[in-house]
Amino acid sequence: MIAAPDFVFACHRCGLCCRAGHGRVWVEAEDLPALAEACGESEASFTARRVLVDEGRLSLRERADGCCTLLEDGNQCRAYEARPAQCRSFPYWPEILSGGAALDAAAGMCPGIQRIPERALAENVLPRAATLILKASVAPTQPDARGERWLCSLEADLELAGWLPPSGRHGGLDQTARRQLENLAAATGYPWSTGPATRFFAERAAGWQALRGGAPRLASDPQE
Repeated sequence: MIAAPDFVFACHRCGLCCRAGHGRVWVEAEDLPALAEACGESEASFTARRVLVDEGRLSLRERADGCCTLLEDGNQCRAYEARPAQCRSFPYWPEILSGGAALDAAAGMCPGIQRIPERALAENVLPRAATLILKASVAPTQPDARGERWLCSLEADLELAGWLPPSGRHGGLDQTARRQLENLAAATGYPWSTGPATRFFAERAAGWQALRGGAPRLASDPQE
């Protein structure tokens, strides 16, 4: 029996799962006509150019850099609507649903996977994170190339708990403080992730509601 996921997922269409190192994307012979049509190619041409055989199974080829043959500029899958079952089902693969290293690797690669800690862990770690933040030098972080400010899981969860004001969504920690938070997460096993602030915050809130029944509740306010 496959376990229920201990994470929530919302695809960012970032293409990272289509370029994350070398591997195999298995396809079935019955997938080929639709894949070829989506690419505007004959089945024979598609198979010759984009498919290989590995130990008797069909797989999509990848380019030298590890990108899937179907990935185009702008992180668009050329055959998205006809993509294989392996692609459609990510990240709900048995090995990822089982947790452990496979989930860690997937979450480390994919910004759309939000792992939410157990309440006991949050109640232990978040007050320590709040202390680090309150002592930190505030030097507003610069937006990335798309104008986005980024947030980490500890900041988002503290805001959800009411320990940080909404302005926390707009950045503000210096790099030293951010590294201290990341080190705290690593040392305690707190799920660490980062993402564009507005969307990231909303996805953390949805994850807390879906997996833990609501936002983290902490006993006291560190500012008092």
